Amino acid sequence: MRTISKDSLKTSLLQLECHFTWDLHKEDVGLEALEETILDHIKFVKECNITDYNILSYVCHLKNSNEEGLRNLQKAEEAIQEHHPGEIARRSLVTWGNYAWIYYHMQRYEEAQTYVSKVENSCKKLSGTALGKIQLPEVCAEQGWALLRFGRSNFEKARNCFENALKSEPDNPDFNAGYAIAMFRLESFARWNSLEMRRCLEALKRAVELNPNDTTLLALLALHLQGLKRPYSQKSESKAIEYYIEGLKMEKDSYGRKQCSEAVEKLLKQKIESGLGHATEFGTLGLVHKLNGKKQEAIECYQKAIALDPNNEEYLNALAELQLSISNSQKFFCYLLFTCNSTL
Repeated sequence: MRTISKDSLKTSLLQLECHFTWDLHKEDVGLEALEETILDHIKFVKECNITDYNILSYVCHLKNSNEEGLRNLQKAEEAIQEHHPGEIARRSLVTWGNYAWIYYHMQRYEEAQTYVSKVENSCKKLSGTALGKIQLPEVCAEQGWALLRFGRSNFEKARNCFENALKSEPDNPDFNAGYAIAMFRLESFARWNSLEMRRCLEALKRAVELNPNDTTLLALLALHLQGLKRPYSQKSESKAIEYYIEGLKMEKDSYGRKQCSEAVEKLLKQKIESGLGHATEFGTLGLVHKLNGKKQEAIECYQKAIALDPNNEEYLNALAELQLSISNSQKFFCYLLFTCNSTL
């Protein structure tokens, strides 16, 4: 077995495209909070968690938990095999790069070299070069997601990564989602002109169009619309509420639904408390409570809406449905009590 030069190995490692070479600094984030955020995302977004497991492996390394980092890379490999069985090499470059670096830090140099070689051989087949660096859109996008997670100083670089990925696949839902989120984050920390704000709005709309079930994107689009200044404020605010409601109609355990619920409830209550509450605000708040399973609060809101708009069939039907639901529940409860008492 040949002796592996540590210096030569380090040179090869620095050529890899992965979290260890993307200038992600633990000083820019709270590691505990970041880990919790990633774990929440894995819990709620079950489709494909390759990116989450890869970045989690890096976070574990930063917390001096390399063994846990390896376990997360194993989960990333399992996700790749499940979701991309025909593109194992192409989809594994970042995962293998992280493997190599973690083994290097564990002083397991032979295993580190094994993964370096896997990356180099795969790159050679994919692009005709033996270097670890390769401009694949998936790798650009994964770098973008990682940069988004590591603080505001990286948001500009994240946007550039997603822009590069979109050059190859302009209709890719994941790339569009990342680009829109990067634009939104940049807008939140900079004073943009109307043209830049319009670009952000279009990016968010495009991302929602390609990811119609993503409640996080719906919430961000609604927040963006809510924050637009006059002369668009009234129209934009109404549209924001529509997007929040769409987010509430998703599955109850979907990622971002809670954000939609809290934001639209706060917005509607502010309007009502400021004296701007009309039937529409009370009726919409009733719908929010109804979607959240708060039947009594929903009934009270619909009653107030009907007091202001007595002939509104939508509110009348919603109120009747809720009252019937509560009535049936009470009747069923009484029936259970009667049945139990009869058997005693």
